[in-house]
Amino acid sequence: MARFSREQGGLLTLEDLNEFSVKVEPPEVGRYRDYEVYTCGPWCQAPVVAQTLQMLADDDLAGLGHNSLDYAYLVSQALNLSFSDRDRFYGDPDHIEVPMAGLLSADYTRDRRQALPAAVTGFQEQDTSSTCVMDRWGNAFTAASTNHVSVYELA
Repeated sequence: MARFSREQGGLLTLEDLNEFSVKVEPPEVGRYRDYEVYTCGPWCQAPVVAQTLQMLADDDLAGLGHNSLDYAYLVSQALNLSFSDRDRFYGDPDHIEVPMAGLLSADYTRDRRQALPAAVTGFQEQDTSSTCVMDRWGNAFTAASTNHVSVYELA
């Protein structure tokens, strides 16, 4: 690995690998109905999954219809709340205090669920969608549903 890194212009050295160690940590645990949901710690964004599922545990997601407007809206809004908590609280617990027990408590996720905006109902007018990609040579392509297409070469 160190040789490949060096050959590719990377910075990873054999000394870096020799000094590296992994510690075993207990998982973060949330609940979704009768299931326990285990994730890595708040040094990554994995607890967002447990928090979001716990927030939605009392909702009839199947009854909303898979990928229906109401389903997508509810799930996306729950994710928005969980990601806002991630942005505010998550980090490496070796360096900052992360209130994971509070974030994954049943009371907190129930309160956060109550903060979700009302469900979408009726016809919703579609808006612009956009796709952007860039290849390894610096060529970029963007396309929007408004039939606007742009191709850029980045020097």
